[in-house]
Amino acid sequence: MSSNKCLKNGLVLMVFFFLFSVGIAGAAEIWQYYRINAQYRGTVKKSFSNIGCSLAYFKDIAPNQSQVIAHVCVETPEKKKDIFAFRTNITIDHNPTNMVVKAKQYDEYEGVENDRREEVKQLVCLWDMVRRNLADPTKLNGDVTVAGRSINLKMKEKRKSFELTCSSNDKEKFSGKFFLERGKDGQININKFRFRSGRVSVSLVQDTGDAVSKDFRTRQPYAKFVFDNK
Repeated sequence: MSSNKCLKNGLVLMVFFFLFSVGIAGAAEIWQYYRINAQYRGTVKKSFSNIGCSLAYFKDIAPNQSQVIAHVCVETPEKKKDIFAFRTNITIDHNPTNMVVKAKQYDEYEGVENDRREEVKQLVCLWDMVRRNLADPTKLNGDVTVAGRSINLKMKEKRKSFELTCSSNDKEKFSGKFFLERGKDGQININKFRFRSGRVSVSLVQDTGDAVSKDFRTRQPYAKFVFDNK
């Protein structure tokens, strides 16, 4: 399989997988901004930086319910660039081992195949589960059901950090990892997320809203899909 095809397949799966990977423990309402990078490991290793961006909004609207807004856009680094984008605003009900999408305010896609669209919502739900457990991430172990999909969580605790591996054993296998760190204030945050599909590894890098806006807000297609500047 060519590097471009591998990269494209990896991006389709990953970009909609845990795009909201920097949480603040105990926060009831937060905005987050990201740059998206990718790496292809074949005969020749290729790295691609700033191929997309995203913003996410999380609000705890009840003890067992969240609102999540996610706008994401990525361009594949090819001569003929493909766009993968989604904009979703959903309400999620959850308990410690089960997440369910209860309502959708809007749900828009560009370049995302129909069989991937439900996966988008499953992966947003999984992130919200991680975010809500940052106060005690050691709880994130074992099998959970995420919008009807079974996912296994394995947490590895270090001196000042945690590594959370997420995987499934279904037909569309995936594997990803959250890197959590304890800050000077004692709070545990997710400072990095990496996902690998075949030979493609995609990373989400947290940045400030001002920095991401400066680089992407006036550029298409990011202005349209992420910032509503159509």
